[in-house]
Parts: sequence; C-alpha cells; structure tokens
Amino acid sequence: MPQSARDDDHPPKLGLIARDGEYHPPAGHQYSPPAATPTPPVVQPLATPTHATAMPPQAYWSIERWWLEKVLPDMQNEGISTARIGEYRTAVTRWTAWEKSAYSPGTVEHRTCTPVLYPLHAITPDTLSSYRRELTDRGITTASGADKNTAAIMALLRRAERGWIITRTPTIKPVTTPNTGLLFVFSADEMSALYRLTDSAAWPTRDCHRKTIDPAPWWRLFLVGGWNYGFRPGEWWQVKSSKKPTLLWSGVNLGTAADIEGRTVHNDHGWLSWTQSKTKRRVTLPMNMVVRRHVDAVLRALPGKPDPGERVFAFPRSSGTSKPYQTVYPSSGFYSAWWDLVQRAGFSPIRDGDGKAMTYRPSQFRKTARTLHQDLVGAAAAWITGHRPESVGVRNYYLAIGKVMESMESIEQPAAFLEPAADSL
Repeated sequence: MPQSARDDDHPPKLGLIARDGEYHPPAGHQYSPPAATPTPPVVQPLATPTHATAMPPQAYWSIERWWLEKVLPDMQNEGISTARIGEYRTAVTRWTAWEKSAYSPGTVEHRTCTPVLYPLHAITPDTLSSYRRELTDRGITTASGADKNTAAIMALLRRAERGWIITRTPTIKPVTTPNTGLLFVFSADEMSALYRLTDSAAWPTRDCHRKTIDPAPWWRLFLVGGWNYGFRPGEWWQVKSSKKPTLLWSGVNLGTAADIEGRTVHNDHGWLSWTQSKTKRRVTLPMNMVVRRHVDAVLRALPGKPDPGERVFAFPRSSGTSKPYQTVYPSSGFYSAWWDLVQRAGFSPIRDGDGKAMTYRPSQFRKTARTLHQDLVGAAAAWITGHRPESVGVRNYYLAIGKVMESMESIEQPAAFLEPAADSL
C-alpha cells in the first residue's frame, strides 16, 4: 500500500505509530504536542504628530513688509534714534530693489505677478551673500557699506527669530575689517592745550534763545566731561536735530545723595545723570571736584536759573563740517569750532583715505577715559564709559558704585583743568 501524501509530508516520529494515516503514541503513553512557536509581536509605527507644523503667516512675508508692519513701529516705540532707523530703512530699500531686479520687465513672471522671491523663512546665508555682492558689483555702496546693510538685514531676521517667526537667523561674516581708527588717546598736555584756547572759541555766540553768551565755560565743561566720563559727544552736546537731548539740567544733582540701584549713596560733589544715546540706558555718575567746579562755572554764566527740562548745552543744533580745516567760517557749527581749536593748538590729525580725521576727534574721549579708568580701577571703567561689562556676573550681580567713586576721585587731571579760570573766580 503506497504511503499517503500526509506520510510524505510528515515522516514517522520516534516512538509514534502510524495508523490510518495518523500518528498515535504507543500503548500506555500520553502524547503532548510540542508547544507552538510564539508569534513575534507586531511593532506598530509611531503615531503621526497631531500638532500643527505649518509656519506662522509672517514667515512668508517679505523683508519690506516685515520692516514696515512690525519692526519699524517697534523701533519707534523703543525710542531708537531717527538716524539709526534711517540706516535700517536704507538697507531694506536696497534689499527690495535687489529682489525686484531678478525679474526683468517683459518676462512672464513680471507680467503676471510680482512674487516675493525671498520670504523670511527662505533667506539663507547664500541669499545674504548674493545681496552683499550685488551692492558692491553695481557700485551702490562700498564693501564696508555693503557689510553694514547686510548686518541690518540680519538684525531684522534676528527679531523674527526672537518672535518665533523663523527657526534660525542666517548669518555671514563681514568681508571688511571695521575701521576703528588708531588706538588714540588724548594726553594730559594735549587736553591742557585745547582747554587754554577755549577763551577764544568762535562758536557758539548765542544760545537757543538767541541770547548772546560766552561759549568758553561750556567748552571747558565739555573737555572736562569728556576726559572724566568718556561720553559719546552727542550725549552732552547735541549737534543734530534728529538726536534727542540727553544731558538736561534735571540730570544735574548738586546735592550729595543719589539713588543707585535702590540704595542711597552719598558723594560730596554731587551727581550727573544722562541717557546713553546707543543703549538708551540711564546712567548716574558722581562728580569729582574738577567736574563740579566747571558745572558751577556754567551755572554762573547763565542769565538766570535754568529750566530743569532744558539742555545743559542749549545751543543751536549745528554740526558744521566733520572734516578738519574744510570751512572758511569756523563759527558755522560744532565740528568747525572743534577743528579750529585743534588747528590753533598746533595738532595735525592723521587722516584715512577718505580724508576723515583719525585722531583728535571728540569721539576719542571714550578711548581716553576708558584707558585712564581701566589703569586705575578696572572694575569701574566699563560702568563709567557705559560699555558692556565682559562678565555676566559683573553685569548682573556686581554693585560697582564704590569703585566708580574711587576711580573718579583718583583720575589724573590735566594741569589746565586745575588752573583758576577767569569765569570761576
């Protein structure tokens, strides 16, 4: 009898007897079938996220729309200077012109629509590089100007990142090295030479109320303040109508007490407070004997008691020429009068390739004062000049007023600052 197909498929197993095509255990034995092989568990795929992954609508805006509808109003509310806003506006205008230049008149794209070539989310480092290269290739601006415009665009994108509009700000490195000028500081002898010439300062001859004044006390206070505090020149003496006044008579405290970060601090010579033009931070710094003496001299030169809301340097806002020896009339503005003092002192400024003076500029008061205070009491230097302290701990957890007062009392004064001036007798 032929073996069944079942037998072919399943050969006899040891100890089992095949009968009628089935296997049976021998008599007296119980057969237990082998345990079934466990089925491996089915691994289910991860569930699809249910949260929305679409970008916010603003991510599809153009740079121009982002600037006009969001950034510009924010800057105006933050009190950013008109000049600074103008720098951003120039960068955005050039960016928009560059975007549109990719679509030439007569093409299908130009006839049908004006697409946004680079919405915020699509701007990459390569995009920024192309923009910067276009500015220089077409002669729109210099290499340093192109770097400045590109930095402004990156600043706009950084605001979008902070607002969770884009995930990351694209950045590129500048191709030019910022021209910070020479590491020039005024010497005590140079300051004395300028100080002694203030008696014959040619400008201003009238204040903003058209009253005739002698400008010497103000020029002396300006030189003394620059040497001791290293302010930005426009923070004390505003020469542009776009700048907001910062040093007002309300910030001149002739008393001894001042509130410094919630503490009452005393200084025998009084205090000066003004708003820094760049950081918009209000600073309150002690006067030393020399500064107080020159503040008193200005008060005596006033025709009456000053209005607290009036500028200490309440003169017509006129800048004159910023380049030395470029005007026939030295009395035409602040810088013209400044370069007149420099020329009569016998100094010859070093100039860069554009004719701009790199030495003997009022802006170099900052390097001068920072150097002087850094050598005396390093911890106080950044607080006096208004620079950002390097350490996070110093910025947030260090009360520096004690060191500031120590440095202000210890700073070396040029000899002319200590001479009794005619208007102080």
